[in-house]
Amino acid sequence: MKRLARFCKALLMAAGAVAIGLGALCFTPVPWRLYHWLGSDPFVLNRDPDFIVILGGGGIPSESGLMRTYEGAAAAEKFPAAGIIVALPSQSDTDDDDASRMRRELVIRGVREKRITSELRGRNTREQALEVAKQIDPGSNSVLLVTSPEHLKRALKAFRKAGCRYVAGRPAYQASVESDLTYKADSLGGSAIPVPDVGGRLTLRYTFWTNTRYLSDSARELCALGYYRVKGWI
Repeated sequence: MKRLARFCKALLMAAGAVAIGLGALCFTPVPWRLYHWLGSDPFVLNRDPDFIVILGGGGIPSESGLMRTYEGAAAAEKFPAAGIIVALPSQSDTDDDDASRMRRELVIRGVREKRITSELRGRNTREQALEVAKQIDPGSNSVLLVTSPEHLKRALKAFRKAGCRYVAGRPAYQASVESDLTYKADSLGGSAIPVPDVGGRLTLRYTFWTNTRYLSDSARELCALGYYRVKGWI
């Protein structure tokens, strides 16, 4: 019993040390650098893409779905001759499913509806890559892949494994606010209870919390990369 108690105590201390370490890491640039690494790839198409493939993310409306659609529409405007493929699983191709809402979002952003087709069968990145490869000639057609930054590296590797020889990525990064967000708390009134003024500490107000998300998303994606590697999907 004492041995079990000592083990539990050691486990709790180790978990606490890891939590403190990860929390401290969020005050540094490391989470962003890891996130940026996942969203980077050295390959650049030497010609305009034949297809722009937009991976569906969490559907519409969702943060990932809207960001990917936004970047997909921007890519469609830049490359007007490219076909658009929306890859998002759906039980039926109706006007009320996520894939249709995603197509409508593209149309709202100026993409002609006739340019847009769907890939509705892929339930994960591997299956989406295989299904898209069936729709195009993966050995000769070039592809621009639009997805979330943390997902880009795995998606590109999966599409290359599926036979796409010419595939580059366009990560859907969020834009940050450019205005000065610092303030003096005393100038805004409110309670007279003495508390620290955090108005000028953007790291504490925003950067730390953003980095926790970067770290969480990156950790999940690193696990997914490991799984895909073991399965031979990348």
